[in-house]
Amino acid sequence: MIKLVLFLAVLCFSSTAFAGPDERVAEIRQWYDAVQKLKPSAERKIAFEAKDDPLSGDLAVKDFDGGWKSIVVSYSAGDHGEIDEHYYFKDGKLFFAYVVATHWRFHPDSTDENPKTIDTRSEDRYYYDGETCVRRLTCNATSDDAEKLPAMVAKLEQKKVEPGDEAKTQRERAVKLFGAKTAAEVLAAYE
Repeated sequence: MIKLVLFLAVLCFSSTAFAGPDERVAEIRQWYDAVQKLKPSAERKIAFEAKDDPLSGDLAVKDFDGGWKSIVVSYSAGDHGEIDEHYYFKDGKLFFAYVVATHWRFHPDSTDENPKTIDTRSEDRYYYDGETCVRRLTCNATSDDAEKLPAMVAKLEQKKVEPGDEAKTQRERAVKLFGAKTAAEVLAAYE
């Protein structure tokens, strides 16, 4: 009887090990929704700026009861773009990354007297099971009106793409940021 109880307990705790990508993504979405409803038990921010690189921004860490943590890094990488990286952890393990990148370039019809830009917004969602990215979803839109871009992207279908090296890079960066306590440690995550 004890062996049966132990077997059932192990089976329940390891259910994600047997789950396919669809089930894992559904579970991660539930976890994400749960974190969004929580109030942080602790918060801290770190401002950072590279000396020889156009990289500067802020890291915000929120700890929640129950082993949840979120990290948001907002930074500019030069004059033409901004990136927001959102990382979510449960019991110290990354389960979700959401990256929003916006950049602009001059419109071909732009002049000094009448400057115009073309803006692009891309969103990538990475779903992790341990060290493996089980799904990556992406979407992007381009417009000559930057204020419309978030609504435009929200209406788009997210496309499944191969996680590729980007998923590995996001995971490795998240792990470094998880333990960052100083601006130098934040910058080291981007080297």
